[in-house]
Amino acid sequence: AQYKVMTNDVSRAYFYAPIQEGQHIYVKLPEEDRLPGEEQMCGKLNFSMYGTRRAATNWQAHYTKVLVQNGFVTGLANNCTFHHPSQKIYCMENGDDYDSTGPPTGLKWLEGIFTKEFKIKTSIMGPGKDDDKEIKILNRIIRYTKNGLELEADLRHSELIVSQLGLAEAKELSCPSADEVRRDDDDKHLNAEYTTQYKSIVARANYLSIDRPDIQFAVKKLATAMSSPTNRNWQELKRLGRYLKGKPRLVIKYDWQDPITNITSYSDSDWAGCGATGRSTSGGVALLGHHCARTYSVTQKCVGLSSAEVELLALVKAASEA
Repeated sequence: AQYKVMTNDVSRAYFYAPIQEGQHIYVKLPEEDRLPGEEQMCGKLNFSMYGTRRAATNWQAHYTKVLVQNGFVTGLANNCTFHHPSQKIYCMENGDDYDSTGPPTGLKWLEGIFTKEFKIKTSIMGPGKDDDKEIKILNRIIRYTKNGLELEADLRHSELIVSQLGLAEAKELSCPSADEVRRDDDDKHLNAEYTTQYKSIVARANYLSIDRPDIQFAVKKLATAMSSPTNRNWQELKRLGRYLKGKPRLVIKYDWQDPITNITSYSDSDWAGCGATGRSTSGGVALLGHHCARTYSVTQKCVGLSSAEVELLALVKAASEA
């Protein structure tokens, strides 16, 4: 059967999760619910409330129980992923969202379970004329086209980085990272205000880089200076911003292909690429057929004494990722 993708947004998810045994949480009664004579009384929670420490844990335990009771098997590597062998459904839970793929009959069956348990909003993406052709998963845009699926990173992060750096009118650059001529004040540390701004923008760029392989190396370099950024790091961050101004969007295409039986992994390294520490970078990509499944750019933990040594470390990293 033709697989489709279904997203289910649970309304006020934590309120469905019972308080676990041994937890005792008391709250102050709101005035509108307080009866005469109850001024000195408080309420004991039977279900989880937003803002309480164990609410997310209780919700995870509850939705896992619901799925397991209906025949799902919890993932071994990630307990937020589930598989139903007979219905051929794969499901992933993100906060209060369920993202599932499977045949239409199976997804309809799963939607019925969710509807019985929760108040939900459902979207189904597929080839049918009544199916959505575009959905959002954690604000990432997933599109259905005649050639396959497409994934686009959340555009607002690129726009916010450019805006926070004040680069709306700046000249665009074609590369997010480059070795530039050093200046006299490069090693001067940023003041407290700029340090806070630097950390905030780099953290946003780090999240964006999950779906933007083109900026992973640049963001990795910026992240190494999070503890005490300097003027040079700030200039490197502005270079990334000018690159994103010119290329705010990136779409990864997953064209239809035959079933895959093996994984192809490519690796590379730069010997002593970091001038300050002498460490090298391992970079690579893992492919399922023609589909990009994993990309990475990480600093090697030891200082390589030769180009052959750092290439070997990069190769080991690529094998482990595969």
